[in-house]
Formats: sequence, structure tokens, C-alpha cells
Amino acid sequence: MAITSKKAEEIEARLTELGISPADLQDWVMRRIYQADENDRRITRVRMLRGSHGVSYVYDPEGTDELPPGHEQPSRPLAAAPH
Repeated sequence: MAITSKKAEEIEARLTELGISPADLQDWVMRRIYQADENDRRITRVRMLRGSHGVSYVYDPEGTDELPPGHEQPSRPLAAAPH
């Protein structure tokens, strides 16, 4: 089932009156929710390391750097085996 463009405009206007961004509501419905740090930067769990010959990306539980297209998410380090 779909709605008309007129109905969509009415819904968006009502949401705006309620102080709700239609785009935010769509993200919430689609469960596009992320954790953020105290500065509202998205926690990506990635940190970029700059070296003398380029950059690399490592896992960091508090990292906020964005991976460029084509890079794989760095894997979490293996937990140390108990002694």
C-alpha cells in the first residue's frame, strides 16, 4: 500500500509542527540509529593512523573516523586467552 504525494506532504507538515524532522523519523523507522560521542560525532569504531608513507585504519571502540569507500571495517582484536 502506498500514499499519495498530497498525503505525504500533510504528514510531513504535521511532523514539522510537532518538532519532528521527517528525515529523522524515517531513520528511526528504518532503525538507522548510531552511537555518538559527547560532540555528536558518530562512533564508527575506526581510527585512522597516519604514517610516513600513508594511512591505515585500525579498530578503536571509541573511534569516530570514517572509512573511505572500498575499505573493510577493521576487525576487533582477539581477546587474550586466560592463563
